[in-house]
Amino acid sequence: MKLLSLCTIFLLAACISSAQMFMSRNFQNALKKNTRNLNGKPGAAIWQNHADYKIDVSYKDSTIIGSETISYANNSPDTLHSIWLRLYQNARLKNALQVYDEPDSYFTDGIFIDMLVVETDTIQVDNTAIHQSGNSTNYRLKLKTPLAKGNKVALTCKWHYKLNTTTDAPRESIVNDRAAFVAYFFPRIAAYDDVDGWNIIPFNEQIEFYNDFCNFDVRITVDRPNMVWATGELVNPLDVLGTKIYLWEKSKEADSPIAIVDSAEANAKQESEIGGTSTFHFTADNVTDFAFGVAKNYCWYGSSVKLNSGMRVHVQTAYHPEAKNYSHVQTMACTSIDYFSKVMPGIEYPYPQMTLFNGLGQMEFPMICNDVENENPDDDITLTTHEVSHTYMPFMLGTNEGRYAWMDEGWAVFFEYMASVNAFKLNDSTATYPDYYVARYRNNKSMTLESPIIMPSDLLLPDAYSFNSYGKPASAYFALRDYLGDSLFRYALQQYIITWNGKRPTPWDFFNCFNNATNMDLNWFWKNWFFDWGYFDWAVSVTDVNTITQRVNVENLGGKFTACDVVMVYRNGDNEVHHLKPGATRQSFDSKQGSRLKSVFLHQGLFIDCNLTNNKWEAK
Repeated sequence: MKLLSLCTIFLLAACISSAQMFMSRNFQNALKKNTRNLNGKPGAAIWQNHADYKIDVSYKDSTIIGSETISYANNSPDTLHSIWLRLYQNARLKNALQVYDEPDSYFTDGIFIDMLVVETDTIQVDNTAIHQSGNSTNYRLKLKTPLAKGNKVALTCKWHYKLNTTTDAPRESIVNDRAAFVAYFFPRIAAYDDVDGWNIIPFNEQIEFYNDFCNFDVRITVDRPNMVWATGELVNPLDVLGTKIYLWEKSKEADSPIAIVDSAEANAKQESEIGGTSTFHFTADNVTDFAFGVAKNYCWYGSSVKLNSGMRVHVQTAYHPEAKNYSHVQTMACTSIDYFSKVMPGIEYPYPQMTLFNGLGQMEFPMICNDVENENPDDDITLTTHEVSHTYMPFMLGTNEGRYAWMDEGWAVFFEYMASVNAFKLNDSTATYPDYYVARYRNNKSMTLESPIIMPSDLLLPDAYSFNSYGKPASAYFALRDYLGDSLFRYALQQYIITWNGKRPTPWDFFNCFNNATNMDLNWFWKNWFFDWGYFDWAVSVTDVNTITQRVNVENLGGKFTACDVVMVYRNGDNEVHHLKPGATRQSFDSKQGSRLKSVFLHQGLFIDCNLTNNKWEAK
């Protein structure tokens, strides 16, 4: 009866919480328009706008010069009187919105639009006005002829800018005088969706991105003997690979790494000047972004991963010949793709290739990552697994990283841990979750770390942004896995990915999809983890009930629903363990009759606790 009463109390509390879960007005409007559903599935009226990008870009002496044509289709029910262009490079202006203290080498003069034509109308673009506008990463383009539902508009644009040279570049920059990683290099049309309309959140180096699913046809021209690696598939290998085409083709079917360019050859190319240019042609369909790396003297390895469907994923690494550990990244990336495809989440990698480029950053793009080399091989494992896992979130789903960073970064931390400890062997646990976050959390008592995860990511400063985007949501996903059990959790996760593949889910779509897949009302869980203030702090105490019975009292002081093992150690050497699933707030356990307790301690496994002083009781 006591157990039944406790269960009844927890169920009642859950039902009360469920009724109070916040839902944004924008999402409520989407429900009315039937573009979203409370059953966690896309509504019958859901839509997405789409663009085809045809880009020609050259890279030389740190300068990007580009031209593009964009065919933009308005599939929304709205008539668009303006189009917003995203000019990400203007985040490097000194007067742009900054959240970090950047070195001088970070800043540039921004991007310059040299020509802009809408259909046949030439637009006079005032670059100085854009740079000084206070919202320089967004440019509103008023349309002479409004774009009605079902119609398309053609844009032609030419531009140029200089890459920044900072060595502390998480996303893109010149790597050295022989290599660069190039991203956010083209003006693009902002995402326009059924929930928020235009996505014109000012870009800075903290928040990330939200784009339409688009098709890209990109030609990249570089001086020879530079090579280029990029999003998508290389469609003109005969033109640019020369004698390397045999090894490149062979690596597509190889189970073990094949040297397309080994270190000896890379070093030999160090000072070589062949003369002339090469144009690398890549295509990628139905992706949210495009990036590329260029290098003159990089090692280049390739192999492939065979999926259960029989498809092979071509995996490539390009890295500096003096890199000590990067050669291992080839196998790390293959192992990661195999694990993610077959185990967790158990959804096959969706693209034909993946490239790991040795830049200065730690940043993901569709089919290519800009990853720095680490001194500790464990850090290379966790970085590789983390960035490769972003294939699922955000790239397959298309979530809004600028507003809800936890919808991709929290999952990347979760997948990083699962792959790192199950498919690899780490020497140092501090390289991954949760130890990576423990010290900074326990040493930071700021109230900002206790703020709800649902708070818009673009409104948060670094400390709160980091914890709310990475460590805290990862804890929520691990707590949910503990509550549901591995099998049901994995099934619900797969249903979420399959259902919302290419559909750009909001937080409420995620919550409702899991509710539907598990056939459970989990709103009490979502409310506690994503909408409520709170922190991590379990406490234990022991009281005497009578001369022969002791009572162990466990209380969740911080409020966040995490799992906890209560380990009761008796003086006679016996142990007793009680597992508390997420959702418990307080519980008591009576000792075995006739046995006295020696100690009681709380084992929280993966979950962070901000106060260890109240986690153990010892008999005096």
